[in-house]
Amino acid sequence: MTLERIHPVEKTHICEGIYENYIVKSSEILLQYELYANTANIYLPCGYYTNFRDALFHFRKLASSYEEKEIECQAFAIKEHLSRALTDAASSVMDNISFIAERLLKDENINDIQKQKTREMLHKMKQANFRKRFSGMMLSNDGIKIGHEDMLGLIDSFFEFANNNCKEEFAKYSHEYQQV
Repeated sequence: MTLERIHPVEKTHICEGIYENYIVKSSEILLQYELYANTANIYLPCGYYTNFRDALFHFRKLASSYEEKEIECQAFAIKEHLSRALTDAASSVMDNISFIAERLLKDENINDIQKQKTREMLHKMKQANFRKRFSGMMLSNDGIKIGHEDMLGLIDSFFEFANNNCKEEFAKYSHEYQQV
């Protein structure tokens, strides 16, 4: 059995593509999740960090290999670890802010109009979180998939709503989540 070696120029293009289209883009999205997590006192799970670290480990292996099959395997591993890191971060932030939204619905200081808006946003966030988790199990079903841009948009809308309508209560319940 002979292993096919890849031309160095082609390998360079593959490495650059993986780095720019997956590692850099994923790190930018992960940074946004981290910023939201810091705002709401959310601790991101260690799986988020270890999966990103593992993606970098596989990138190093990809960059040092010249065998076509090995490069394909390492590229797949990079994408898989980055997908897991993104999903862990998204789910963690969504779970936490859904908890906060549920507490806001029970708060007597929140008026009925604000509760209705909170309820609508909570429903959208839970549905998005479910779709994100479920799409990881159904790789071929594009109908259920939701992008991180959409997830971040929902989080941003909720933060904006809370900042404009109930920031003291939001702060109180974001601290409370860590104690549950």
